[in-house]
Amino acid sequence: MLKVGSAKGDFMEARDKKNEMFSNSHSEGPAEPRATRFESHALVDVRLQAWNPFSVESAVLLDLSNQGYKMEFVNPIKNIRPGTTLYMFIPLAPFGILAPTRLKLKIIVKWFDAREYRAGGVFIAPTSEQIHILDKVLHFLTQKRAS
Repeated sequence: MLKVGSAKGDFMEARDKKNEMFSNSHSEGPAEPRATRFESHALVDVRLQAWNPFSVESAVLLDLSNQGYKMEFVNPIKNIRPGTTLYMFIPLAPFGILAPTRLKLKIIVKWFDAREYRAGGVFIAPTSEQIHILDKVLHFLTQKRAS
């Protein structure tokens, strides 16, 4: 015997399960506090592939923290979207660090604004040496902001 409205009931039950699943995934605890961000406005090189020196794009590093970055590309760029892995080269001389000459970081794009050519994301597995140099850069930016 066919129940009237059973398909609607099944749909409502599936929708409730889906909503419960999404609400549980976002409510597991308090959100992590965002790391302190520092404005830098340094010119950086971004490579689409680490091995290809001809795939270099210039960008202005707008914000920097020990967890991530925000940058704006100088020229229009089309082949970047969230999830893209890039390599960022930060020259260290403007930050008062003479050796090494640049910091190479593997990054992932979390968001990309195609209208303003801005991207933001996080660093992928930085080494202890990269973290140490990044801390020096952030210390320089802290001193610059304080003065």
